[in-house]
Amino acid sequence: MRFRTFVILTLAALILTLGVTPHRAAALEVKKSLYSGSSGGGGSGGRGPQPKNPLTPAVRQALQQTVSDDTDKFLAEEDGKKNDGKPYVDLYAAKMKYIPSTTGGVTSCIVRLEAPEYKPSKDPTSKGNKTGATKTLVLKYKLDGQKWVQTSDPGWEDASANAAGAKAKN
Repeated sequence: MRFRTFVILTLAALILTLGVTPHRAAALEVKKSLYSGSSGGGGSGGRGPQPKNPLTPAVRQALQQTVSDDTDKFLAEEDGKKNDGKPYVDLYAAKMKYIPSTTGGVTSCIVRLEAPEYKPSKDPTSKGNKTGATKTLVLKYKLDGQKWVQTSDPGWEDASANAAGAKAKN
């Protein structure tokens, strides 16, 4: 008798479940206009879609090779500072960010290598202790044919101060 009651209740629950759920599921369509920034709503902040990267993979590879060649001098300088016991920037662990742009048919790019600053320790195998500062090496290039050419001398920026200034503006 209990088994019969169990089966009846199970079948009743199944029938109710099938009757309540929709018979077909449809995907939601998201309109691109929601993210274009032209209307007042949305969570995109009015920025719109990401712009297309004007650099082809081959041109990006050439840029990376050029940056690598151009930063050898800075790597040697920072290694010298570390060996002398002075605070140094660990460019080996730098995060590379590049900002390409095309204006009037000329492709240019700003490359930023951001890395933490360290105070070396007595142990030569150790990086040392972070000073809390973050430095950025900024390089500017333009594309001449298939070769990247520097448009100005590279320079250092204090990324920590820039971040603090940006937070203060908000």
